[in-house]
Parts: sequence; C-alpha cells; structure tokens
Amino acid sequence: MVDKSQFDSMQAYIYSLKNLWFRIESLDQKLPPFLEGATRDIMSGLKILPLTFNKCFPSFCRITVNKRVLDGENSRIAETKWLGCKPAKKVDSYGRMNLIGQSMLYGTFSVPTAVNELQPEIGDLVTLSEWTLKHPNTELIVYPIFWNMRQDKGYFQILNQYRKFIARFEKDIQGIFDTQMQFIADVMSKRISRENNNTYVFTASIANRILYIEMNGETEAIIYPSVKDTCKMDNIAIKPVSFDEKYKLKSVREYQIQVNSDELKMNLVTGQSSIFENGQIIWNN
Repeated sequence: MVDKSQFDSMQAYIYSLKNLWFRIESLDQKLPPFLEGATRDIMSGLKILPLTFNKCFPSFCRITVNKRVLDGENSRIAETKWLGCKPAKKVDSYGRMNLIGQSMLYGTFSVPTAVNELQPEIGDLVTLSEWTLKHPNTELIVYPIFWNMRQDKGYFQILNQYRKFIARFEKDIQGIFDTQMQFIADVMSKRISRENNNTYVFTASIANRILYIEMNGETEAIIYPSVKDTCKMDNIAIKPVSFDEKYKLKSVREYQIQVNSDELKMNLVTGQSSIFENGQIIWNN
C-alpha cells in the first residue's frame, strides 16, 4: 500500500524530471556546469523497473565514419581498433548512452538506420563492420527501452512482462510507472543534433543507472528504437567488457556517402575484407 504522501512524492519527482528535461532542451549554448550537476543529482533518484531478460543476438552491424576516428582524415581505416569501442579516456563528450569518460559499443540491426543515426556528410568514407558471436547461442542480459518500439511480437512480450510486474501496485501507482516509462522512451528516442547535444547528459545518466547501478549492475546491453528511422528498427548499446568477451569482427566494407532522391545513400567502394591479421585489415585492393 502506498500512502498519499508517497504518491505525491512520486508524482513530484516525475514532474521535476520533465521540467529539467525541457529546461536543458531549450538551451542554445553549452550546458552550464550547475545544470549538468543538477541532472546527475536528480537522476540518482530514478528507479529503474527490473525488466531485463536474456537474449541471443547472433550478429549486428556498426557504421564508422572514417574521419571521426582518423583525426579528420577522410581516408581508409587500416586497423580494426577503430571499428569497436572508443577507449574511455578518449570519450570527451556525452553520447546517447554514455557519460563522459565512459566507453560504449553502439550497434544496429539495420544499415540504413545506422546511416540515419550518424548523420555523415556527402563524400564521407564510412566503414560497415559486421560482428558475430564468438560462441553460438551466447546470450546478453538486456534492458529494453520498449515504449516507442515497433509493436511486434517482441514488443508485446516485453509489455506483458512489464504489466505483470506493476500489477502488484495500485492503479494510481501503475499510472505513474506508465508515465515514467513513456517519458524515458521519449527522451531516449528524441532527435538530437550533433551541434547541440546538451540533452545527452540526461539520456546518458539514465543509461548509466540501467547498466551500472540498478539490478546490481548486471545488465549488459540496452535495446532502444532508432531515433530517425520511421520503421523504429532497434539499436543496441553494449558494455565494452561484454562486447569484447562475446563478439568478434566478421567482415568490413567501405562505402562513400552520396545523395539519391534527397536521401543519404552508401555507394560501395571496392574495398572489402574478412581477413584480419594482428589488428590490421587486409583489404582486397
């Protein structure tokens, strides 16, 4: 039983989250330190519902914009180290799922989705890498940001799990949980420009609680709907330790970004490979 004071406190907390989000989103300048600190502080009170499950992802893809890892040089990537997780000491800004100084592996199950997410420029060279399990049927402990996902079989399975969990609470409290889940899904799938990404401090703080604080820090990955994909194809963010332990590089292909009917398209450049020796990519040309 939750008394009125507890109910009011939960409502007030959700209100404060929304208020802080809109305040940060409205900024047209670099996030002030006091607001950054306020966000980290308020997120310490966020309760993440235990919705993790085990799932096998046999493979996924990554798109790397070459010049973003080669100090601005729009040239071919020669080493496999540039295709995986960025070293934590090199992470100097917030990402959708990572804090500053926190490495994260971002993957997708749809190549067009990855291109839309990364927003490369016309003429950019990009490298498509495919990653597969080192050992078949290996599973990840996954947390779903499911509220805005495609309403397919997987979505309804997660929704049923969520409904069973909150059924122990009174209707009013269930409504607050619904509001919180919708809010988290909305901010996680919000379009954020590369020029003004202040609100990443918000989404990264949520991801940090999911992956490293709640549920004893055992969660290995977060699946979430694509921000820019109208089909809402899923993306995945994986802890570096789990990625390194469970996945290996299968193949790479190099593309150049061009425009077709006002949309960014990847045109294949002859380079491709599935041979890697001592951290080097043995390109076929």
